[in-house]
This record gives sequence, structure tokens and C-alpha cells, in this order.
Amino acid sequence: MLIGIEVLSERKFIWIVGSSIVRNAAARARGQPGGLSLGLQEKGVDIWWQGYGGLTLQSALKKIKYLTKFGNYPDFIILHCGANDLGQTPIHEIMMQMNRLFEFLKENFPRCKIAWSELLPRIVWKHSQKNSAMNRGRYRINGAGFSKARECGGFRIKHPEFKNRKLLASDGVHLSQVGNDIFLRNIQSAIVTAL
Repeated sequence: MLIGIEVLSERKFIWIVGSSIVRNAAARARGQPGGLSLGLQEKGVDIWWQGYGGLTLQSALKKIKYLTKFGNYPDFIILHCGANDLGQTPIHEIMMQMNRLFEFLKENFPRCKIAWSELLPRIVWKHSQKNSAMNRGRYRINGAGFSKARECGGFRIKHPEFKNRKLLASDGVHLSQVGNDIFLRNIQSAIVTAL
């Protein structure tokens, strides 16, 4: 499962902050052989999972401000949030919230690389029945998130497999067990590549 990564000379701390997708992926990782560190702990990588159901971009900023009191200074922050904003917040306001989030990250974590984990397609959106409009918004948020991450020296984590609806749970929002496994593999692969 691990692609060639040498043991790092100093430990790397990674925060993964996001919605229930992150919370559920962490729960799935906990039961896997590599555990919450996705098999990377012995290589010098510590992962701190922070997944919260219903997390929006605005609440992500508040949560990260709070987390700074407790966590080790991160070398990487992986963000997976914004889908819960769609349909309840106008897109221009979502973009302003994203700008505020990234400004805070640049100012408070200048040596940290930020990764944008692409928002996943859904069958069901909580705040709208217009799937095509929600997906257009999702593409815009993903594009802006990647652009902002790149400005911080970061990168994007793609999840192309999720065009397959069978990877979603029966609620049409969350991931199936196989979907969680693929999501975790994509996160692990991105971390290994970044290191």
C-alpha cells in the first residue's frame, strides 16, 4: 500500500480538517492496519483528524483558530470543506469566506503547506434539489480552493473515482466503506507525494 517513502529526519505533523466526510474517513482508518496515520507513522508522519458534521468554510475558520491552542504546528493542513455551504450560502459569500480562511492560514501558518481536497459529488444536497447547480458550485469552489492552496505553496487532492455513485452510502451524501477506503488511499497518496 505504501509507495517508496523513506523515514523522515524530522516528524511531520498533518492536520486534516473537514466535514463528516473526514470524520467518517477517520473512523474507517482507525480500524485499518495503518490506523489513523495511514501507515505513515513509522515513516515520521503524524496525522490529526478533525472532522465535524455540517462543517462550513466559516465554521472551519473558527475551528482552526480553536485547534491552534492544542495541536502541534502543522507542516501540512488538508482541507475538505465547503460542500455544506452550497445551497444555503450565495456563491460570492462562499468565496469571501474561503478568502478569509486562506488569509488566516497564510498569516498564522506561513511555513505550512495547504492542500485542498476536492469536494465530492453527491446524489442528494441538503439545501437544494438542483443537482446540476450544486455541481457547478462544487466545481467553482474546488477551482478556487486549489488556486488558494497553490498560492500557499500547496496542492490539490483529486478524487476522480467518485463519479461512480456506488461509492456513496445509501443517503447519497456520505461514502460507502469502499468509498472511504478510496478516499483514504487518495489522501495517503497525496501525503506521500508531497513529502
